[in-house]
Amino acid sequence: MKSISLRYFVDWKEYYRAERFLLRQQHWVLPEQFSGALLLLLAIFFRYFDFLLGYSILPLIAGILFLCVPVFRHLGLRKRWEREPILQAEHIVSYAQDGIHYLLNGIESNLDWKYYQRWIESPQGFLLVYGQDVFNLIPKSAFDSPATINNFRQLIAGKLGNQ
Repeated sequence: MKSISLRYFVDWKEYYRAERFLLRQQHWVLPEQFSGALLLLLAIFFRYFDFLLGYSILPLIAGILFLCVPVFRHLGLRKRWEREPILQAEHIVSYAQDGIHYLLNGIESNLDWKYYQRWIESPQGFLLVYGQDVFNLIPKSAFDSPATINNFRQLIAGKLGNQ
């Protein structure tokens, strides 16, 4: 297989959707949602028993804060996006059987496919995952045809296994 090159930009919304998609793939229920719901149930339990009324305020506040974690995460990712110009730079990506080559904002990387732990396909693109929540996004819009998308899918499935 000859090397295929792609050029694309990833905008803030694509990056955020990809991060949320990865998080949803890793957790059936997000930990902060589970913890927040549990704390709210505890507050209701304490409220139900009038003699524990004073204790219901702490789990209520903590539960609400836990349920607000996605908002805080959104703001943190947004700040990271604005602070790191490499995320906003044009991605020049070439891939072949032996690996993948990135050129981002003057920084060049030649990576073997073994660098990635796994891959996930979202409706918008491919996430090449190399850490707990660290990934490279290759949007489907960067490919010139559905056949090229399918060829890339087959290549990464062969190199990294099925999703």
